[in-house]
Amino acid sequence: MAIDGLFLLVLLRSYCINNTSSNILGGLVNNAGTRNGILRYTMMLEIQIPMLVLSDIFFYMPKSDTVGSCENNLPQMLLGYCKALSPLKVLEYYPASITLKHAHLLELLYHLIMLTEPPEAVEEARTQVRTIATVITEVLSATELAKGLIELPWSKLSPSYKAPVEKEILIPTASKLCDVVVQFLCTNHVTAIGFERDTVTFKLPFMKLDVNTEVIIRNLVAYEQISKLESESLVLTRYFELMNGIIETEEDLKVLKDHRILRIESMKDDEVVKIFSGMSKPVRLANPPNIDKAIAEVNNYYNGTLRVKTLKFIKKCVRPWWNFI
Repeated sequence: MAIDGLFLLVLLRSYCINNTSSNILGGLVNNAGTRNGILRYTMMLEIQIPMLVLSDIFFYMPKSDTVGSCENNLPQMLLGYCKALSPLKVLEYYPASITLKHAHLLELLYHLIMLTEPPEAVEEARTQVRTIATVITEVLSATELAKGLIELPWSKLSPSYKAPVEKEILIPTASKLCDVVVQFLCTNHVTAIGFERDTVTFKLPFMKLDVNTEVIIRNLVAYEQISKLESESLVLTRYFELMNGIIETEEDLKVLKDHRILRIESMKDDEVVKIFSGMSKPVRLANPPNIDKAIAEVNNYYNGTLRVKTLKFIKKCVRPWWNFI
C-alpha cells in the first residue's frame, strides 16, 4: 500500500504541474491507453488508498522550493485531480481542512459532486494526536467498507460487463422527447433535475464523457450503494438510470450535445451509447424525490401529446385491422 500511495502522490503532482487531465503522467507514461488505464485504476473502489496513509506518505516526501506551489499542498492536488476526472461539475471551493477527512479519493470525488454548498471549514489543530478511540473508529469504518465490497457484484463494475438485452422503459429517449418539442436546459447540479410543464423544458446537469468515464461512473454508483443507509436516496444512481433511459441511439446523443447537456471527448458516439446501454439496475430502489418527480412529469407530458396518443391508437386499433385486411 505504501508503494501504491507513493505512486498516487506522484500522479497527483504530475497533474499539479501539467494542470490538465490529458497531460497527467505525460512525463512518466507516453502511451495514451496505458495512461488512461492508470487514471481509471485510481478511481476503482476496491483499490482505494486510505487518506490517512496518503497524508503520512506525503509528509515525508521532498517538497518544492517554490513558495505557494500546489506540489506542497496535498488538498489542492486532490481537489484538482478530482475536478479533472469528474464527469459532472464539482464544487469550485472546498475547505482544505475537510478534504483530508474523507476516507479515500473516491469518497472525496463523490462528495464534491453531490454537495451543493461547501461545508464549513474545520480549524486545524497545531498537533494532531491520534487517540486509541480514533484508531478503533478508523478500523471499524474500514471493516464496514470491506463487508460492503465483498457483497458487490464486481463483474458489473467492469466496462466488459454486458447488461441483459431486455431494458425497462423508464422514460422516452431524448430524440422522442425532442419530437414532441421538449427542450433540454443545462442545470448546475443533479439535485436540480426537473421538468417545467409551462415551458416544456427538461433540466439536466452538464456531463463530460471520455474514455475514463464509464469506470468512474460505475465505481461512484457502487460507492453510493454501499455507503448509504436503506432510508437514504441514491441520487447519483437514479441520475445515471435516467441517462440510461434517454440515451439509446446516436440520435439521442446528438440531441443532448446540441443542447449542451453532453460534451464528448476522445470517444465515438457509438461507444458512448454502449456506456449507458450497458448499465445494470441498482441492487435497491434509489427513490430520490426530485428525479422521480421529473421522470413522472416528463412521462405524463409525453403520453398526453396528440402525436403520441395518435401513434398509440394506430398501433392498438388500426394496425391489427390493416393486417387482417
